[in-house]
Parts: sequence; C-alpha cells; structure tokens
Amino acid sequence: MRLINSLSEIGLKSDDFPIFFWDQWLAFEKSSKCQTFLFVDETIKAVVPFKVHKLKFLKKGEYIYKPLNFSGNELSIEDEKEFIECFHDFLAKKGFCDVIFPPQHVVNFKCIPEKTQYFSIGIIILDIPKTGEEVLSKMKANYRNEIRKARKMNIQVHFGRKWVNEFYEVYRQTHQLQGMEYEDIEHFNRLIHFMPENAQVGISKLDANLECGFFNIFDYKTAYYSYAGIGEKTIVPGSNKLLLYEAIRFYQAQGFKKFIFGGCRPHISAEDKKNEIQNFKIRFGAEIEQGYHFIKIVSPFRYWLFEFALKMKSFLIKRELSFFNKSGLDIKWSD
Repeated sequence: MRLINSLSEIGLKSDDFPIFFWDQWLAFEKSSKCQTFLFVDETIKAVVPFKVHKLKFLKKGEYIYKPLNFSGNELSIEDEKEFIECFHDFLAKKGFCDVIFPPQHVVNFKCIPEKTQYFSIGIIILDIPKTGEEVLSKMKANYRNEIRKARKMNIQVHFGRKWVNEFYEVYRQTHQLQGMEYEDIEHFNRLIHFMPENAQVGISKLDANLECGFFNIFDYKTAYYSYAGIGEKTIVPGSNKLLLYEAIRFYQAQGFKKFIFGGCRPHISAEDKKNEIQNFKIRFGAEIEQGYHFIKIVSPFRYWLFEFALKMKSFLIKRELSFFNKSGLDIKWSD
C-alpha cells in the first residue's frame, strides 16, 4: 500500500470516479487546512481518498469516500474488508492519525472492520428516471399536487452560481432557526472556485419573496444533494418540491444515473427534525441503500483525552460539542 496525490499518477482517469477522487476536490479539501491523500493497494487494485485534520494534539483522519477499484466501481464485501484492514494497519504504523472517521453521508460501507465503533446507516438514492412524467409518478401524490400548484402560482426557479448569496441567505436562516451549525459563505465560494463546472446553485422565488434554495455538486454520473434551506416566510408549500423536481429534470438532461440525497439514520425519533428531512427526501421516490459507518480509534489515550476536553468545554459554554451528532444511531463495538 502506498500514497499518491492524483489518480493520474497510476494512469487512472478521474472521469471514471466520483468527484471526491478528483484533483479539484482534493485541492478544495486542502484549502480548509487539512492534508489530503489517495491510498492505493495494487494487489487488490483499489484506491481511496483520505484527509487528516490537526486538532490541537489530535490528528483526526477521515475517509472522503469509500475504496473503489481501478475502474471506479465498488469492491466486493471481501475485498473491501481486506483493503480497509490493510489500510488501517498502514495508517497506524505510519502514524498518520489518532482516530479515523467515516465519510460524509454520500456513501456507506458494506463491511464492518475489526475493533471499531460501528453503526448502521442508509444512503437515500434516487435512480433518475428517463422522463419528467416518470419522475412525477415515483413521488407521493401530495408532492405532485403541490408541484402543480406551485407552477400555477408562478413560482420562479433559477439555477446558476450567481444565486449563491440568495441560497446562502435561506441556508443560514434555516440552520440558525433549528440551532444547527452551518458553513460560512466562504465555504461555498471556495467550492465554486475549485469546481466551477460541477457546482449547482438553485433557488425558487415568488415575485420578490425568496422561498428556498440548494447548493449541489455533481460529477459525470451522479448529483449530490449537499446543502439546502427554506425561507423564513415561505408562501407556497410546494416551492421547494418544484425546485428539486426541476433539478432532477436538469440531471436527466445531463444523462446522470443517480441523485444522492444523503444519509438516513435508522433509529431516529419521529419528533426529531432529521426524521422530517429524511421523509421529505424519500417521498421523491428514492430508495435507501443500507450499509455501515465506523470509527477506528488508533491512539486511545489521545482520543479519549480529546473527548474529555470537549466535554469540559461543553460544560463551560453550556452547549454540547462533539465530533458528530449521534442521534438516531445505534453504536456498537466490533471484535
């Protein structure tokens, strides 16, 4: 196993891989003050993107995506597990990181590695149909009705990077109202800077009223529902559904096969806001691909010390701080 900085170093074409393997994405990640690598196993013929953040005295590693073979396709469960076990051993021996976290909720793993904290998690995926009517037919009936009403009320849908400030306004408002952390505007400007042809901003408006917005990314096969928000004074309930419907029609025209809506937590309570968001996505006709995420603790002393420091800071500022939100997850230990 060895590390490289670009797929081109081993003669692979980025077009065959998700955007998270591309040079542009790795450059974007580096711009947020982390190190990025591609790790290659030439026996299994597989590669994975990875990043490392230095947090005070802790080196936090994180998968950017899961390992894929040299053709950009998924590994078998046996090959995935063999790759990951070798990869974890490699990281530990080289001292790359103290803990390894899973990727963002665009992908999950088939296997459960040894000696990890793991949990089941689904990925909500819409197989993009060939026609607009097929898209509508897969949705819940009330969604179709709301989309038709939004059209009759002359909701305007706009796509283009020039709408990033309008998107950010509703994104920030939504997260503030829900008490959730959110990215600053520079995060989105950097995404546009590094991937101007693979970032899509969309908003919907009724006259001067900003109804909702999203910021998505895409590669040559797949679109990823990345960030979204809804206006504080939304007038038309179907405006967000119409915006997403038009986005799916755009992806159809590009020949995309899938639209990744994000993660699905299997044990979320009905009262949790995340449950409402998950159901909103599933009602577009999406399916849930089941799998796992895991956390590998490489240096237990450093990790638990950092966790203790987070708990102390949480107590002092009276706000919970943690590496990730554990709601709706049943976390277990593997042997």
